[in-house]
Amino acid sequence: MEFYHEPDKKVPIVNDCDVLVCGGGPAGVAAALASARGGAKTVLIEMQGCLGGIWTAGALTWMIDAGRKAGIMSDILNRLQARHAGRRCRGDHYIADTEEMKLLLEEMCLEAGVFIRLYTRIVGAVKDERGQLKLVLTESVSGRQAWRAGTFVDTTGNGDLAAYAGCGFNLGEDGTGRMQPMSLIVHLNGIRPEEVVEFNNCLEYTDGSPKERLLAEMKKAGVTPSYEAPALLHVRDDFFILMANHEYKVSGIDADQLTEATLRARAENHKLVNALRSLGGCWRNVDIIASGAHIGVR
Repeated sequence: MEFYHEPDKKVPIVNDCDVLVCGGGPAGVAAALASARGGAKTVLIEMQGCLGGIWTAGALTWMIDAGRKAGIMSDILNRLQARHAGRRCRGDHYIADTEEMKLLLEEMCLEAGVFIRLYTRIVGAVKDERGQLKLVLTESVSGRQAWRAGTFVDTTGNGDLAAYAGCGFNLGEDGTGRMQPMSLIVHLNGIRPEEVVEFNNCLEYTDGSPKERLLAEMKKAGVTPSYEAPALLHVRDDFFILMANHEYKVSGIDADQLTEATLRARAENHKLVNALRSLGGCWRNVDIIASGAHIGVR
């Protein structure tokens, strides 16, 4: 492999704060809120164009066991319910409107005094002479920048900041390095909730699994999803979430593999939904209205 030696640069230090939270998914939002509510000057950096991670950019607002969580999780759920954008379903699980979730998380962070920076990726870390982290380096349309803080929180999902700072890490399953499958989530409309009750994974059942029935329906349409337990989740009105895709043997830290997995996943989701529509009946008007801005890495 050839290498290009990048010349030294002067990188501006654009912010100096008490706590710098790197990654604005569910964990990052919670960390930033806890920090700011505790009185610390807090900055939250996120590479997507919204907060929420898998809940929003990932298109999956299905929150397992959320109803049993106190503190910030409870606060989020209460606020979602107050704006009729989230509800409890199947015990302690919750389902929420992804677009409303984006707005709510932004409002909560701004209300607490968190400084939010979107469209910004962590690309490096700088340590002082004692080996302690002192700066985080980022790239964005504003160029290369440095951020200084007293405390750093890594909520990047991949542990990027820790890795850049020189921390050791394990990758995948012990011995094989194999990772869990990824899923690209899609949003559907054109379905009448009362017509797909038997397939709705948000409901309680005593007579079999809605996932098994949905799998059988897809096979009847001539397609078999890569995920053998496809889930159809009702959000509101004719708005549903479909999780029917799994991408196996893909590395979460390899851009080429992530790209290939996303291309396959998007094509598969369209194939599955088109097949269901061909059955007519309750599927006659089903359509994909959006897919996740990024594939979900478990």
